[in-house]
Amino acid sequence: MNGPLSLRTRIALLFALSVTAALLLASRWFAYVGNARLLADARQELCGKVAWAQAMLRAVHTPEDWARLEARAPDIRYGQPGMAFLITDRGSVRDAFGAKPEIRRLAAIPPGAKATPATLTVGSRVLLVAAARMPVGIPGARPVRVAIGLDITHDRLFSHHFERTIDITILALGMALGGLGWLVARRGLSPIKAVSSRMAALSARTLDQPLASAPVPREMEELVRAFELMRTHLHDAFRRLTQFSDDLAHELRTPLSNCLLQTQVTLDGAADLQRYRAALQANEEECQRLSRMMADMLFMAKADNRLEKPRCEALDLAAEVAALFEFYDAQAAEQGVRLTLTGHARLQADKLMLRRAISNLLSNALAFTARGDAIRVHMETSDDGFAVLGVTNPGPEIPEAEQARIFERLYRADAARQNNASDHLGLGLAITRSIVELHGGAIGVSCRNGHTTFTMRLPALCGEAPAGA
Repeated sequence: MNGPLSLRTRIALLFALSVTAALLLASRWFAYVGNARLLADARQELCGKVAWAQAMLRAVHTPEDWARLEARAPDIRYGQPGMAFLITDRGSVRDAFGAKPEIRRLAAIPPGAKATPATLTVGSRVLLVAAARMPVGIPGARPVRVAIGLDITHDRLFSHHFERTIDITILALGMALGGLGWLVARRGLSPIKAVSSRMAALSARTLDQPLASAPVPREMEELVRAFELMRTHLHDAFRRLTQFSDDLAHELRTPLSNCLLQTQVTLDGAADLQRYRAALQANEEECQRLSRMMADMLFMAKADNRLEKPRCEALDLAAEVAALFEFYDAQAAEQGVRLTLTGHARLQADKLMLRRAISNLLSNALAFTARGDAIRVHMETSDDGFAVLGVTNPGPEIPEAEQARIFERLYRADAARQNNASDHLGLGLAITRSIVELHGGAIGVSCRNGHTTFTMRLPALCGEAPAGA
């Protein structure tokens, strides 16, 4: 099968390889220790044979003793039937037993001062040999040369067979452990499969369902939390998009219906030039309304995707509000509403964007302020380096449950809907929030004692919140 191995297969292979390697190393160590023990026992046995030969040679005092030694020599083979033994005196063989090839190899070994055991291979057999010159009990006699070889072929064959058996057993055990590891990994990774299945089953209708309905291992908690956060964001975004689509369709239907109705009425009747002009003017107003809505929606789409960048410059916030007061003075005077300004603050911001945001707040306040009341704009620089601007107007309070939603696109609270201001499309506060967030600030609303206050907090440096804010 092409493609990378699955995670459980990798875990099973790594588990099997690591266990097999560990067992092989352990078997090699055990084999080394066992071989060393067998060799040590053979050397001890050989040293005992050498000591027996030395004791027997010291007991030779007469030629008759030599005869008795030759008669007793085969006794040294007790427990070692494959042993080879050789005694030479001045190159002539005094006594010997064992296979001829082994005797010849023993005769060729140079004797040392001490009988130091060494291994010797003769055909298919392995001997542990020792050769040395040993004194004889006959006064004035020259030392004789003694060579002894113990057959350790059986020990070597046992070691080799043991190693092969262990290797085969470990390989079979490694394969079995690999299969067991695959099953364990499959069982251990089942939460991943469950979460993956839940994610694959997600759709627009199931975004409100959590991914993990059962506890997951600690190692997966971070992953599941990330997926759950992503699902929540997708659910919220889809819900807002659905609501926005419904609201947008509702808002577009009214001006389009007005345009269509006005055009049909004008075309159905016998109209003069004045009526055609009036119909075209009404259609122009509705088209301008649609154009403003499209422009506002495009601006918010760019702001949401950080495609709109503020052009920052140093501004006097009080001077900007005063300039807007001049624009709204006529409307405020017509409605019998006073505009007041207190405080001052300086900041870096995009002049046009800032004026648009404040203008939306003033327009919203004028729409819901009764005749004879006043709209108060107050500003200050906070201790944490923010320029704070608040717009307060008396009027119907916004229910607490709706305060978090009034900054959503095309959303209007009931109080706003009861006011028959058709120019308010529910985009002004959403645009204001987008502008404030583009500058790195925040906006909120509070209602108390029949007064509603919208508060903007903007960092003194454009787009940068002060440290610790």
